[in-house]
Amino acid sequence: MTKRALGVCYYPEHWPEEGWAEDARRMKAAGIAFVRIGEFAWSRLEPGRGDYRFEWLARAIDTLHAAGLKVVLGTPTATPPKWLVDAMPDMLPVGRDGRTRGFGSRRHYDFAHEGYRAACARIVEALARRFGRHPAVVAWQTNNEYACHDKALSYSQAFLHAFRDWLGRRLLLIRPRSGSKTASFAIPSALPPDLPKALLDLKVARVVSLRPDDPVPLAGGEGAFCLWREFVELGRLAEAALRTDDGLPALVAQGRRSYLADWPDDALLDRLVADAARACGLRTIALPDGLRLRQSGDRLFAFNYGDAAVDLAALGLPQKPLLGETRLGPSGVAILPA
Repeated sequence: MTKRALGVCYYPEHWPEEGWAEDARRMKAAGIAFVRIGEFAWSRLEPGRGDYRFEWLARAIDTLHAAGLKVVLGTPTATPPKWLVDAMPDMLPVGRDGRTRGFGSRRHYDFAHEGYRAACARIVEALARRFGRHPAVVAWQTNNEYACHDKALSYSQAFLHAFRDWLGRRLLLIRPRSGSKTASFAIPSALPPDLPKALLDLKVARVVSLRPDDPVPLAGGEGAFCLWREFVELGRLAEAALRTDDGLPALVAQGRRSYLADWPDDALLDRLVADAARACGLRTIALPDGLRLRQSGDRLFAFNYGDAAVDLAALGLPQKPLLGETRLGPSGVAILPA
């Protein structure tokens, strides 16, 4: 079994330097092995173009290293500084509504903006040259949470031009589908996915997309299917465990194998996953929003990312925590016997 280790995020730029050593000592005493730093510190690392201020980061890394901690160094590219935005205001992302998003929070940039990308490459290279061989730095984190804050896509001119440039660097050729038996655009006779036939006695005959406002209800129960559905033909060995309201198979079973032919809504998906887990002898717990559980060996870690306290005992976790409290407050952490 792979040995598990516990890590933590740390932001030395927000704490008095005289407290770093004590913070590091307490982290090590708590069993923490890895510390991630630097991912939001671009303005401290480069307060002006080319004016690199890495000395404080070097001292922070040395302090953590002296305590026996390993460092994951983040590139600071998720939070470009104000001076960079002021120099290139068109690097700000544009929402679907056409409004330009302002400076602040995180992700106040357009992924496709050439100036932003060049600035990222410059500071990342400088950090790599300065800390790449430091014995404490065991890994790098590239950027931070790419899809968060709903800013992975932009509707800016920079994004548009970058997409056109990308197309221009490639030859676009419209031709028959790969594997087609004809010179036309005919769909191959073996309609993918062909995988189910190797596992279950069924055939996918047709696949259709569904309008967002036109779900297909589940027959005889709560729930519906949305986004897309597959029309499947059952062989003699397979049977329909669930059908849609129009009588067609949605969940196909054959012994211990199951095939879900349609995309379920959230509530139905939760139910299906819970049913499958119980069939395999796995325990399930309905967690409130914000609560995360992770098991590592004989320890169960509970993290409350929500804004309300959670009673772990009420969730069927009556064991006394080894660390933390049974009533886990916001931002709380508890470690329990598994």
